[in-house]
Amino acid sequence: MGVLQACSPALNWRQVQLQDLKAQLPCKPDTATRPVPLGANSLDLQMMGCEAGGALFAISHVQATDAEAAAKVITQWQAFAMQALSAGNSKNEAWKAPAWSANPLSFRANGKNPNGQPIQARLTWISRGSNVYHLAVYAETLTEAMTEPFLEDLQTP
Repeated sequence: MGVLQACSPALNWRQVQLQDLKAQLPCKPDTATRPVPLGANSLDLQMMGCEAGGALFAISHVQATDAEAAAKVITQWQAFAMQALSAGNSKNEAWKAPAWSANPLSFRANGKNPNGQPIQARLTWISRGSNVYHLAVYAETLTEAMTEPFLEDLQTP
């Protein structure tokens, strides 16, 4: 049994699609939609996510009214994310944003999970027109093996 476990990768990357965004997730995602107060109105937040290798991976999408509203949604969404994490500090992270993306933002934050335990997060937002995408990885200790494949091959049609 130990040999089989040694051959099974903890992160089994596969391509997924949420609206027009194609990305990589390391496990089969669950999906959900719910209304959230972002921008001037309540927007339908579409989410997909899964847990693998000690981390939670999530991709979310909202449709803003236009590209200008999308930039405002990103700013508000970032504030909500930092508040939810009870994040004490954050650090911008350099990454190669897709050429098609507008308003790219990516940073690493230290905070607490819902149980009050320390957690690290890599939070990234991009937009294309009025579409806003959020990619997040949460783990006790983040590694490049968790974040790089997740953020390196983002595609739209």
